[in-house]
Amino acid sequence: MIVFDAVSVSYGRETVFKDFSMHIAKGEKAVLAGPSGAGKSTLLHAIMGFVKPASGNISVNGHTVDAEHIREIRKQIAWLPQDISFNVKNNKQLAYLPFTYTANQQLIPAESEMNSTLQALLLPPGILKKNTNEISGGQKQRILLASMLLLKKPVLLLDEPTSALDAESVKALLALIFTHTELTVLSTSHDRLWVENMDRIINLKKIQHT
Repeated sequence: MIVFDAVSVSYGRETVFKDFSMHIAKGEKAVLAGPSGAGKSTLLHAIMGFVKPASGNISVNGHTVDAEHIREIRKQIAWLPQDISFNVKNNKQLAYLPFTYTANQQLIPAESEMNSTLQALLLPPGILKKNTNEISGGQKQRILLASMLLLKKPVLLLDEPTSALDAESVKALLALIFTHTELTVLSTSHDRLWVENMDRIINLKKIQHT
């Protein structure tokens, strides 16, 4: 589903990756692990077309990540970056924000499906009736994670998806994600619980030193 073939990425004179290759199979749940600055987020950005490799090729579901195919590729991906800031005042707007984009307007879930997904992530009934300033960062993160799953895209990219979650919330998210057997997940994380429960751990520190 996701292929990196001898990809090199540089920022100015600094080489982040050189001849990096990996294959993520359809339905696989994989995590990019390693210290801060190892380039985990850079790999996700490259998949989205935000970072252009100096050499090598990246493909998603058989399509090369390039100017010709990037719009089609992005339609197949639900992407939750690490640093997010949305100008919305209530939680319902936050939950349905991804569905306001043109490419997603036909994907709006039923209210019952939204509520059951939020409940699976241990969020209390009625949370969508509250304002965003009335809930915690972890609750906001879980609302957005619910939205990403409800987009029902074949690929889910998550950058530090559990950064504001406690252990019970992480377990709930893991349980929910693994019910989606066809969903391909590539994430970055420093969370030991998350990392240890993925199908595969790709340790970038080890890769860069081999």
